Amino acid sequence: MKTVLIIRALLVAIASFILSLYINNPTITALTLGIIYLGFLANLITYRLITKRDDEEEASYHSAHSLQ
Repeated sequence: MKTVLIIRALLVAIASFILSLYINNPTITALTLGIIYLGFLANLITYRLITKRDDEEEASYHSAHSLQ
């Protein structure tokens, strides 16, 4: 899942950047870079939430097995 998020972020960034190169308009280029930034931010937040959930599950698994 983490790899999928990273690949998706890279594909969106590359596609948006190529699109902004074809459209020679500074406003659209700035908006595209803003979208890339927000996309990476959303992916980072999602990645952190997944990692945190995985860490919590692993911690609860270890604590449950250490009690036995």
